[in-house]
Amino acid sequence: MELRRVDPRLLKDNPNNPRRTKASREEDAALGASIAAVGILEPPTYFERDGTLFVKYGHRRRDGAIAAGLAEIEAFYRDEDPENDGVRALAENQMRAALNPIDQWIAVEKLINDKWTEDAIALAFAKPVRQIRQLRLLAHIHPAMLEQMRQSDMPSEHQLCAIALAGKDDQAQVWKKYKPKKAQSADWFAISHALSKRRMMAAHARFEEDLAKAYNIVWSDDLFGLADQDNRFTTEVEAFLAAQQEWLSNNLPPNGSILQLDQYERPVLPKGAEEIWGKPGKHDHVGLFVNPHDGKIASITFRLPKPEPKRSRSKKTSNASHDTIAAPSRPPVTQKGQAILGDLRTDALHQALREAPAECETLLGLMVLAFGASNVDVTGASGNAWTERGARRGIAASLVDGNQLTVDALAITKAARAMLAGVLSCRENPSKSGPLAIIAGHTLGADDYLANFATEPFVACLSREQVEQAAKDANLRVYPRLKDTRQALLDHYREERFVPPIARFTPNEAELNEITNLATSEEDPAADENLGNRDDGQDEVTADPEPSDDNGVLQAD
Repeated sequence: MELRRVDPRLLKDNPNNPRRTKASREEDAALGASIAAVGILEPPTYFERDGTLFVKYGHRRRDGAIAAGLAEIEAFYRDEDPENDGVRALAENQMRAALNPIDQWIAVEKLINDKWTEDAIALAFAKPVRQIRQLRLLAHIHPAMLEQMRQSDMPSEHQLCAIALAGKDDQAQVWKKYKPKKAQSADWFAISHALSKRRMMAAHARFEEDLAKAYNIVWSDDLFGLADQDNRFTTEVEAFLAAQQEWLSNNLPPNGSILQLDQYERPVLPKGAEEIWGKPGKHDHVGLFVNPHDGKIASITFRLPKPEPKRSRSKKTSNASHDTIAAPSRPPVTQKGQAILGDLRTDALHQALREAPAECETLLGLMVLAFGASNVDVTGASGNAWTERGARRGIAASLVDGNQLTVDALAITKAARAMLAGVLSCRENPSKSGPLAIIAGHTLGADDYLANFATEPFVACLSREQVEQAAKDANLRVYPRLKDTRQALLDHYREERFVPPIARFTPNEAELNEITNLATSEEDPAADENLGNRDDGQDEVTADPEPSDDNGVLQAD
């Protein structure tokens, strides 16, 4: 075997190279950067056949030298040995062991003592500087733990970081408690958990550095966080929460208010307020609070109750029977769940009205449905009109071109969709349109626009039967405790969309019967009498008001 200098570009691939699967692009780039910084530490080996040079061992080193722009490299020349070259090449690739992190750290510390900087070491080994700093965290580890790690029993990166951030005295006490028996692995999860300090991430902070200095907040860098994110954190939890609270007090939006937390650290809404689960309206309010668990500023949208009109007193009558009444079965979803259903279904229905393909004939049919809905009222000229009738009239005015109805089909379609969205509603309040809104959503395919119902507030509203059935449908285990089944359901649908059958726009039997009753019911004689007494002979259609924009055009939720 003879050491020679050779142009790496003249070395051809060995047709019998056992490495068929190439290394990753990142690994090849790291090797090329290392060769450019410190050169080739172990020369490759080559042989000659019919005047052509072939690599025996060291294909990646050759490629790295070419990538580093080296004109010549040192390489060992060795005669071809067809009988043994194959097994030698396999052994050369296979019989390697990665350097233990402890040994890597010791080597890095020696280089630091030899006046190498972290940047220079990172360049030489083609590693990020933060990875060199991660290794140096081992200097803060209790010696007994280091010895355990030297036995190839390493914690995860985040566990190592949590341990390194704790004092060595604390580490010694925890290690005494969790020290493993001989030849067993350490319970690094329990050790790191016992040493972990509560953190508040700088990425969650709304306040600037001046406020951080005022509260004596010092940031540390999580060396194991993602490289492209702000990984700074502080363990000064109370100072962080106070700074967030001060920022929030100074930056409240016009319709915002700071919510107090109850004994369970949950936000408390104003008395009588209703939380809005769908998209907020123009006159809704935003309650803000600092989440004490992660320090984030969170918000809840709510709607204050409207003042109820005074009602005349009437004598209460009771037809209560003295017969024994069976206890009613629990409904499939609570009243709060019905409110969540109503909000999210209305949002999906309105989005379908804006976006779903629909022929003019379909829109006309839906318009008939909308004006026959239970939240629409027909009154005379002297009756109480829709308080925001300007929005509805604004839509109609948008179709007037000069002195005639516009022929712009796009404008007509847009106006029809907006008018439908202003009338149809699934909300659990006086604006509810009843089963006709469900038919409209089914016709438009509004199921495709429904949001994910896998949220803690909604799943908590479902009955045991509904939760267990949803778990079975998802092939999940049904636990004896309902809360465990709920959590399994939430975990399963964390990245997927969960829409229970009760939320879909498919009318149930009771709703279909209600529609049938509507179709077969007789007209209200009082309504006919009132219609005949009108002077102008015209009816006015009114509906529960929806918010409108400044131009008077109805604004769908």
